[in-house]
Amino acid sequence: MSAALSRFIRIPELLTALVDFLGPQELARLMLTCRYVKAICEPVLYHHLDLTFHPGRTNLLLTPKAKGALMKNISSVHSLTFGRKELPYLFNALFVFYPPARTLSRGYSPLLQALSVQMTSLTRLEVCLRGRTLDGNPDPFPLPPTPNDPRGRLRRLFRIIDASPSLQELDVEGLPIISGIDFLEWQRTIGKLSELRSLYVSILIWSSKVSKRWLREWSNLLAVCPPSIREFEVYRVYFRSPGHEDDFDHYQRSWDDDHDDAGVMMTVAKKILPGRFDDLTRLDIHRDPNDESTTTTDLWQILEGCPNVDSLQLSGFRSGMGGFDLASVIMTGCPSLKRLMYDATSSPVDSNVPFRLMSIMQNDNQIEELVLDALSLNESFLPVARMGLQKHAESLRVIRLSNCFDNQPSRHIALILTECGSLEEFDVLPTEDYIESCIDLIDAVAIRPWACTKIRRLLLGVAIPVLPGYPSHVAPPVGIPFYKRSPPVHLTDTEAKHLGLLERLYQQIGALKELRVLDLRVCVATGPPPRLSSRKWNLGRDSFPALLNLENTDTGRPGYLSLLGGLTFLEELRGSVCLTTPECKVTVGFPEARWMNGNWPNLRVAGFFLKGDKPNKPFVWLTKQPRKAKLELTATGLAHS
Repeated sequence: MSAALSRFIRIPELLTALVDFLGPQELARLMLTCRYVKAICEPVLYHHLDLTFHPGRTNLLLTPKAKGALMKNISSVHSLTFGRKELPYLFNALFVFYPPARTLSRGYSPLLQALSVQMTSLTRLEVCLRGRTLDGNPDPFPLPPTPNDPRGRLRRLFRIIDASPSLQELDVEGLPIISGIDFLEWQRTIGKLSELRSLYVSILIWSSKVSKRWLREWSNLLAVCPPSIREFEVYRVYFRSPGHEDDFDHYQRSWDDDHDDAGVMMTVAKKILPGRFDDLTRLDIHRDPNDESTTTTDLWQILEGCPNVDSLQLSGFRSGMGGFDLASVIMTGCPSLKRLMYDATSSPVDSNVPFRLMSIMQNDNQIEELVLDALSLNESFLPVARMGLQKHAESLRVIRLSNCFDNQPSRHIALILTECGSLEEFDVLPTEDYIESCIDLIDAVAIRPWACTKIRRLLLGVAIPVLPGYPSHVAPPVGIPFYKRSPPVHLTDTEAKHLGLLERLYQQIGALKELRVLDLRVCVATGPPPRLSSRKWNLGRDSFPALLNLENTDTGRPGYLSLLGGLTFLEELRGSVCLTTPECKVTVGFPEARWMNGNWPNLRVAGFFLKGDKPNKPFVWLTKQPRKAKLELTATGLAHS
């Protein structure tokens, strides 16, 4: 070791600053230099731990040596992640088998040792108690203790949280609650965390008793949080909900005979008064539709104690309950509101509440994000929607719509595109399988140009008519499609009309020069306003006519790919852009691949081929060209936000 290097590592401050820039492998190699360096670097390896099983990765809970090293450095852990299978092993390592018996004095008490274990540096804890599949990999934990003891699992989790007095962020997914006793113990556990800043919990509910008094239980949980709490997102999920079937099967056997609270019920106040939280900025409030004991008056009492909330998620409330208008209650209780997540599933008649709220707010250009679920939008809501969108057109950055299929919000989608000039993200595709919301082609091109020229992420379904010769869900193709006709190609009046509208749509999209992510999907319409032929996407069959091919002047075949030449920042292209559709197999080749290579230099993900498809030669050539990032030609699912 050189003299300069020796002097460097002998200065603890410099060495500590250095390790912050090193990854786990570099740290492990640095630790091999000498014992002095190892003593400083070893605790850093345990700052951020993910104990969740991942195939091919070593798990610190599977060998005695690894568990011993973990327990030696447990006070250095800052961030910890684990799942349901790892919970009993971590609990045993913390409170049962540590320290080794041979090091203990004669007067050792396991209870005293368990009480003495403290993860004093732990500030972030993330736990997933839901079941998970291993995708064919061998189970590293084949014999978890007490597999049908969910309450035992809760007690272990509560004990680990009790041993983490410095927690600031707590994220628990799939917390099982059977009765008021479980909720009461959960509240006591949270009440001990004096430094808690963020609480994110999804609670699996079995008992209808707990569900019907949910808002009061929720309020009691908020009341025990420290005044410094900033983000509070606690919501319920029923065991029989989609995606939780494994949890239902797992817990059913142990809870079938335990449907009551064993004589112990939660003591709740007659009024919901959780206290005052001036630092709280993010709040998630859900009311059970069957709970007739809580109204908008209770919502007003909650919001009155949280005057600085700027992000609000709301569901289950109805206007007029308790004599108050829902939009007015939100406006008065959240004067600093910037982000609103609103679910109208239980009250479709209140689907215009978000837009009415924006229209009556005292300040213009305040709302920045809207996430709207299950809105039943109709023509009568358009004036209020236009007023609200215009009032906040310069501040709105993100809008997401989901579950709006039954009443197609085509006119409302068009209104957003033409009014919100500062919009950066617009998602109208909540699922990758089913069509829930789309815009009619006529509405998409009715106003030119779109105002949202700053948009960077666009997920949109467009309902287009079926052209002659194109397949649809309801009937086989009729006639010969224009791209298969012998040259020169002559378009019928119907084809010319529809392709003219599509050209205007492609021009609108091509003008969005800041676009990074584009997921554009075809909704085949068999009639107005629009009537869709299927509720499922068919990316391997449906495509946007002439979108992905260049115009062929020799044959007269139309092509509009050149209209997208302005999307030079495009990184992801998904949706109905599959090159294995009947049209693209005929029209897309080397000229289009060369054009994309020259005009889309930043493209790294494109859904040109479905899973299992073999890319054709032009696009194999495209992947081999020098680019800023490797190009992936198979893109499944929706783009991540």
